[in-house]
Amino acid sequence: AINRKLLAPFHYFGVTDVVDLDTVPWKRGTYDPAELSRIYTGSQERADLIIRAVQDYTTDLHDIIGLGFCVSVEHAEYMAAAFQEAGIPAACLHSGSSRDERSTIRNRLVAREIYFIFVVDLYNEGVDIPEVNTILFLRPTESLTVFIQQFGRGLRLSDGKECLTVLDFVGSHNKNFPFGERVAALLSPGGRTLVEQVSRDSYSLPKGCYIHFEEKARERVLENIRANIANRATLIRKIRSFEDETGEPLTFKRFLQRYSLRPRDIYRRGTFCSLAAEAGVYPEVYADERLFPRTAAIRLATLNSPKAISFIRAVLSKSCDYPPPTLSEREKNILALFHYSLNDTPLRDENMSIEEIFSELFAYDEIRHEICDLLEYNEADIRFLPRSLNLGFENALELHSTYTRAQAFAALGHYTLTRRPAGGSREGVVYLEDKMADVFLVTLNKTEEHYSPTTMYKDYAVNETLFHWQSQSTTSASSPTGRRYIEHEQQGSKVLLFVREYNKVDGVTQPYIFLGPARYLSHEGSRPMSITWELDHPMPPGFFLKANKMVVG
Repeated sequence: AINRKLLAPFHYFGVTDVVDLDTVPWKRGTYDPAELSRIYTGSQERADLIIRAVQDYTTDLHDIIGLGFCVSVEHAEYMAAAFQEAGIPAACLHSGSSRDERSTIRNRLVAREIYFIFVVDLYNEGVDIPEVNTILFLRPTESLTVFIQQFGRGLRLSDGKECLTVLDFVGSHNKNFPFGERVAALLSPGGRTLVEQVSRDSYSLPKGCYIHFEEKARERVLENIRANIANRATLIRKIRSFEDETGEPLTFKRFLQRYSLRPRDIYRRGTFCSLAAEAGVYPEVYADERLFPRTAAIRLATLNSPKAISFIRAVLSKSCDYPPPTLSEREKNILALFHYSLNDTPLRDENMSIEEIFSELFAYDEIRHEICDLLEYNEADIRFLPRSLNLGFENALELHSTYTRAQAFAALGHYTLTRRPAGGSREGVVYLEDKMADVFLVTLNKTEEHYSPTTMYKDYAVNETLFHWQSQSTTSASSPTGRRYIEHEQQGSKVLLFVREYNKVDGVTQPYIFLGPARYLSHEGSRPMSITWELDHPMPPGFFLKANKMVVG
């Protein structure tokens, strides 16, 4: 209809909201309207944001004939008062407004005596003000039908109207909120996938139309769309229809590219092989997740050490099938890292060949291909310059790469293919006597769910090179352990720092980022000791913001 000039074109802007809705109760497919009203009518910050957005995204305030859709009468009254106070003439209407009041306010809007009417469900359908050229979505509209009706209030043609300007305020939504449906309803058919269009902020649209999301708003919309795409039933349906839709053989890599998904979007529901088996595309045997457990896939999904990735991919290509004893120490460490990504127990025979160690991977090609595609994705997604470090002993660690606990100990050579010492399985500090190295495994945001009151240590970044760390409550400055920390350089030992923001996110154990060696600078107190360490290498800027106490605490 827009291409045939039966409706006005639209310019839609997704504005980053300052109010998030993660905690608002979601029941029977909708938010709790009373709670939404309470939040929205109590936020002057949000009202100020909306006013600024109107000023930023419209060309001339005096040309506006606008509607603002609100969640309640109180919300509509609140917004009208906020606009009036800001010098923008406005009024509100709702089901309790008299017929005369509705007519008067409507006429005042068309005459531009006021610039906005804030309404509650009144102008969804059946009431026309063709002159409306600006719409504000000030509440989440769960129903696609209602959203289209409200949007349509501004699409009517009118003399002098060039386009409809739409401001949609995007907060963090419940994962069940169907934001993707709203965007998809505005697009022309036959374009790229929805995720791809939003990712690029480039859209297939009717003539004269435009969509733009602010960066944070776009991230929120993508998260929401992916959460809806990546539910198990939808994934299986898309896997089943992939070859018919694309004309290409199904692979993990192609599937991720087609739908602009990330491996972790898939692994929330299962491994790709198990989902493809359930879809009837792969043989039924792949439905057995014991062949390649989801936990193993999640561990590998965070591995971003280029040297480890390169060697593992070479191993899986069948190009280096020789006994582990012939490998270098670094290669043995990487092989152990890969083994403990897939398994929790050591091998019994150190003379097994690579094909024997990973016999199930070589017996089931699709699993091997999935892992190769996963590692290729990880390598392409690296956003830093990793580097190997001379720690005084052979190791496979790379600076600023991420590792699970077991991967880190394997890369250090503490875990081998046939030996997995109990020490280090849970502790936050492990001293590797044979390597003369203290390994610190630090979680910044500690919760009582995962840590006892005696282990809620105060750990945070002071700046990009200084890190404040608190010892165990039993460690005194005069104890052998305390002296080792203070005198580690004189004693020839090293301190290696691994840090993560949270223990778990969405029930998934998080990996650590390797910040490299640290040197003792100073300390305060005893039992526990509060030590300031100086890193040999500055931490990544983005990570510093997470690790800084002013941000996380």
